[in-house]
Amino acid sequence: MNTFPVSFLTVGELLEAVENYRLPTPLSRQKEAARVWRPHYEKLLECLAETVEEGWPFQVYGEDWGKRVASVLECLETDLQGDLRCHFPQRSDSNLRVLQNALHKALSHPSELTGREVGLCRTILCDSEDKWGKMGSRARQSALKRSLDSFTDSTLEKELTELKAHLLTCPQDSGLTEFELNGWTLTPQLKDKLRRTCRRPLQQALEEQKSQKDLAFLLSQVEPQTPREAEEALRMILVSLWRHLLDFYLSPAMKRGVNRLLRVAGLTLQMPSAWSKPGRTLLQMTQAGLSDSFYQKYYRIPKEAYDGPEQFASVCAERAGKGSPSGAVSVEAETLLGGGSWALWQALQPKADWRLLAENHLAQFYELQAKQELKPYRRQRALRMQGKVWRQMVFFLSLLDAEDQREFFSAQQNIESPEFEALKKCGEGESVSPVPIWIESESSFVGS
Repeated sequence: MNTFPVSFLTVGELLEAVENYRLPTPLSRQKEAARVWRPHYEKLLECLAETVEEGWPFQVYGEDWGKRVASVLECLETDLQGDLRCHFPQRSDSNLRVLQNALHKALSHPSELTGREVGLCRTILCDSEDKWGKMGSRARQSALKRSLDSFTDSTLEKELTELKAHLLTCPQDSGLTEFELNGWTLTPQLKDKLRRTCRRPLQQALEEQKSQKDLAFLLSQVEPQTPREAEEALRMILVSLWRHLLDFYLSPAMKRGVNRLLRVAGLTLQMPSAWSKPGRTLLQMTQAGLSDSFYQKYYRIPKEAYDGPEQFASVCAERAGKGSPSGAVSVEAETLLGGGSWALWQALQPKADWRLLAENHLAQFYELQAKQELKPYRRQRALRMQGKVWRQMVFFLSLLDAEDQREFFSAQQNIESPEFEALKKCGEGESVSPVPIWIESESSFVGS
């Protein structure tokens, strides 16, 4: 049995995410302050400490002091011209800038230093020695080293480097194979992307998928070698679609993926449209599936609707009513085809818990009903979705035998609504009016 290994992301997409990852701004600022500006600040303090006499700076100047200060100030000025993340060196009142300006003045015009500037520099030096230890002492050096070590290259940075190197050796247009996820301490976002890039069996991936976009990408990776494998993959995908897509609407990308597998399986059935000549097979498969079914009785579908595209179009227009908009005709076409569910079921005969699917869709129908009190545009969407969800629920009910249908209805004792009572009566053989579907273009109900 082929497990069809697939992934949600390609190696190329993961590599792009790794390359574009940046440390959070507060962390990057702290790191820059510790690794760039702290060494500059320490050198300025050392230059200041050389001029101290009787507790006051700028009193004595040793030999070559001017050259050392000029070199320190030049290096600082060079770094200040770069792209700064940290705000500390940008503030004119920061200790770094106060020391820089005072030393620059002492180097060029020491007589112009004011008492306020000298006193401020003395305070900065004393505060620093109280916190970190005397200048040049072993205790100060150890404290500063511990502070700097906390901002050295982190485990995350090392892992990103290792991961990037590994990804560059892998094919960029597919997922990762045989990759061990445990042991990595990446950020939650990156770890999730890494997990989604690892290949896993199609059945497992279908349980994890969250959207039609995910499903379409999974379909594009399924490469069956035989018609039997294509049918096997289609059955898994079809059951997943019924579980997760309440209205069973297939996006263009999904239709392309399903049709590709249908062709590999050797089936002439194609999903796009029942109006075209290739749609004749779709009509025939639909008729074969729903013939004398609960679905056909509930929606009152005439058998002649499936004689060909022309008859199908005629019946849809007639059911929509004279002068109805094209949207109403399209709704009737979807109803007569069951959204394509009947043809696919007839072609593939998948196995599923039909009662559970029917119960889930019934619950979703009444959840959507609660949204009808929302703003108009949301109400329209909820109403339109309701009709489609109900249609899918009737399809699942039709796949149950008479005894299971009776058990389904008897289990729903807490539901008291006209549409559900009508559904029960249909199950008992009575003719009822089906639930209408909302047509947005006309802002009105159109009965199926």
